Order: sequence, then C-alpha cells, then structure tokens
Amino acid sequence: MDKNLMEATIFNKLLEPVNDFVLAQDSKLFKHPHQKLSYYAFFRILMYFFISEETSFNVFIKTKLKNGLSPETLGLQKIADTTCNEAFERFSVTLFQDIFKYFLSKFSFK
Repeated sequence: MDKNLMEATIFNKLLEPVNDFVLAQDSKLFKHPHQKLSYYAFFRILMYFFISEETSFNVFIKTKLKNGLSPETLGLQKIADTTCNEAFERFSVTLFQDIFKYFLSKFSFK
C-alpha cells in the first residue's frame, strides 16, 4: 500500500503514537513459514475493530475482512476467521500489554 495513502487516514493518525513501537515488536518475532498474518497486521485489525462501531468480532472477521469489504485506505489484510483465530494463539498478550505500557509512558499525567 502507498505510504502516503496510509498516512492520510484518521485511523493511521490514531495509531501513530505506537506505530513504530509495534513495528519494532513485529520485527523481533519469529516468522513461522506458514504464518499468513503478521503481528503488525493483526494489531491493526484489532485496533480497527475496537474503534469501529462493529458489535461482533466474529461477524466482523467473517464478513468484512474475509470478503475484503473494509475500506482499502485502511490497509487491513483480507483474512479468514481461522487465520485470525491462529493469531490469537500465536501472539502473546504480553505484546499488547507492552504497547499499552509504552503508550502510557509517552504522556505526563497531572
């Protein structure tokens, strides 16, 4: 996807504070030869789901993502529900905890 197109979306602006951190995490992870979904792509899918008005993650995966119905400008990977289920098993919850800690460390609270 064109880098300028990705930078132009509100979605990418929302992810900007942690984007480089997540990319760095992804670069350190072992890539299984049969892995179809990167950690970075999985992170983006989860974040889009959480900020969208979708009510069911299962329906979101089985309809929008599986059939490529999300807006192209979001750069979300077209995936099957089985691939997404595998990602939940493959990527540790501590990766996401580290993102949250990193995000909180970037702001000073009064």
